[in-house]
Amino acid sequence: MVMVIPMGILGFSAVVAGWLANPIGVPSIFGLIPSHWLTEYFASGLHDGHHAPPFNIGIAVISNVVAAAGIGLAALTYAWPRPFTGADPLSKGGPLHTLLAQRYYMDDLYEGLIVGRVFYRTIAAITDWFDRNIVDGMVGLVGWISRNIGSLIALAQNGQVQTYPLVAAAGGVVIIILFLALR
Repeated sequence: MVMVIPMGILGFSAVVAGWLANPIGVPSIFGLIPSHWLTEYFASGLHDGHHAPPFNIGIAVISNVVAAAGIGLAALTYAWPRPFTGADPLSKGGPLHTLLAQRYYMDDLYEGLIVGRVFYRTIAAITDWFDRNIVDGMVGLVGWISRNIGSLIALAQNGQVQTYPLVAAAGGVVIIILFLALR
């Protein structure tokens, strides 16, 4: 009963959205959406490229009978004569029930083949190798450069205050020379 209101809202929204997408009996909606525009759009790729196929009463009846049979079978199985309690009544279906309950084993196939073999053994292995060899190598190189430049700078910092302005002036001269040379 808790899901009746959300399902009603979804059903009403689906009807409204379907009518807006393909209004029946109205020449156009606000002059913007012509009648049967969606049907005509899809029909342009159909059998003759110009017209939607004619309405087939046989297909309509068969699809509605199949839908009603499914709803009736579900009602008989789960709701009538008493509400569903206990074990799944379809479990008496044996191997067919197992096949359907396991969704034709597509999840196992996907997990084993696509995820297990393709993703983990190839894509994840390649990205793991790239991370361990390339990324970690670059991080190690940056750390090595920082350590060695730091030890060179430590040699220049000898405690003699007179050398600091000399180094700053030499750096300024190098910048001016580079500016003039690259100009």
